[in-house]
Amino acid sequence: MTHLFQTKSLVVRQFCQSDLDSLYQLCQNPNVMKWVGDGQILSREQCQIWIDKQNKDSDRPVLGTFAVLIKESDEFIGYAGIVKDPALYSNEENKQAPEIIYALKQEIWGQGYARELVPALKNALGIPIPLRGFGMKR
Repeated sequence: MTHLFQTKSLVVRQFCQSDLDSLYQLCQNPNVMKWVGDGQILSREQCQIWIDKQNKDSDRPVLGTFAVLIKESDEFIGYAGIVKDPALYSNEENKQAPEIIYALKQEIWGQGYARELVPALKNALGIPIPLRGFGMKR
């Protein structure tokens, strides 16, 4: 299993099959998922397909999503990555722009992990993505 990078508190790595239960639990929380994509929770089957796709495409250098773990305990706390989804944008300029995405367990919100994760992801992957800040409302 490939580690993409580490921060002071986190490890970001490729998904592995043992992440399925944790990813499914994360994607069942409507408070987490309302900030993700179309806001819908994901089935266990959808989570399995997600892991399979990420592992199948693991030879791509940048795009995709990765498991996020607390370094000290190796606890799965979410996912993060960079995607290009033209369906998300209405203007042509933004349709080609990569986007940082992430979702973290609700129990760890407010502990600074997202603030640590997002800039590190941007830097580790070397993609010029402007950081517009946190605190988005949906």
